[in-house]
Amino acid sequence: MGDVRQQLALYPLDLPFTTHISKVGRTLGQSVEAYNAAVGSLERQVLPGARKFTELGLRPAKEIDELVPIETLARAVTADAPAADQDESTGQ
Repeated sequence: MGDVRQQLALYPLDLPFTTHISKVGRTLGQSVEAYNAAVGSLERQVLPGARKFTELGLRPAKEIDELVPIETLARAVTADAPAADQDESTGQ
């Protein structure tokens, strides 16, 4: 019974944390979308012109690093999921 009381006492403290972590997840997703849009723009608008220079025989001092779109998104928070480092059978 003491466990339940302790959890209920901490419940209001968890609400701001979950609000913050949800915001972090949303902004991570927005960052990934912005990064992928920038990579697409680079591929469509900048790199074709840069390739023309090399076709004309001009060699850059440093090659442009390959930029790969990010396909992994932040994991969604689920209220009833056990923590990743907990054993699901014991909750420890």
